[in-house]
Amino acid sequence: MNILRTGRVGTVGNVRIIDEASFFSGAVALRKSFIIALSTILGGMVGIGIAFVLGFMRRGIETPKELEDAGISVDASVPLSEQ
Repeated sequence: MNILRTGRVGTVGNVRIIDEASFFSGAVALRKSFIIALSTILGGMVGIGIAFVLGFMRRGIETPKELEDAGISVDASVPLSEQ
């Protein structure tokens, strides 16, 4: 109790209280379903975007025709096994 009195003595004397402090006693709604849906949609879009970028950056040859179109002759090709 003595600490409170000491605190009051040390306060500035020209302060006025205009309004009493108010607070909201209810909890803020988080809208969990909206956040989960938005996260899922954005995550899917980012994943598809990364897949497209990696697909366009691919530097592989899939068919002998791609080599022939580039002017490189193809002497033989090994067929893909189904096993």
